[in-house]
Amino acid sequence: MLFKYLKHYINPIDVPSDDYALYGTMALSCYMENYGENINLIDEAIKWYALAINSNKNSEIALYGIINASMIKRDLELTDEYMKHLKKYPKSYKHFNKSLKQVDMCKHDDLKCIEKVRNNIFNYLTELTQNTYFKDGK
Repeated sequence: MLFKYLKHYINPIDVPSDDYALYGTMALSCYMENYGENINLIDEAIKWYALAINSNKNSEIALYGIINASMIKRDLELTDEYMKHLKKYPKSYKHFNKSLKQVDMCKHDDLKCIEKVRNNIFNYLTELTQNTYFKDGK
């Protein structure tokens, strides 16, 4: 949650490019904490993920995260574009496709089902981020 309050003071010029994907996940995490409350956090996440993708640093996290964020924004064009690139990471690509199939199986008005899938997608992103940034408990 600290990111939510400090995001205006964080400048990409001052952040190592290795950390761009981490900042994207922090922004998305803040959004998910109070789902739907501050859509600007989605734009913030997309900004950081795009920086990570452009710098070729932690691309798997960035691609998975930007797809997640663009789906929340309902930007299907952006989602489709980045899904093509996620194919480079078969485990993440498979997980996301499996999650999309689960969404299709949810009934249109079954918000609990959709929320469960949304949380599953986000939990995978969080795990991917933790495994990259916090190896060996660091």
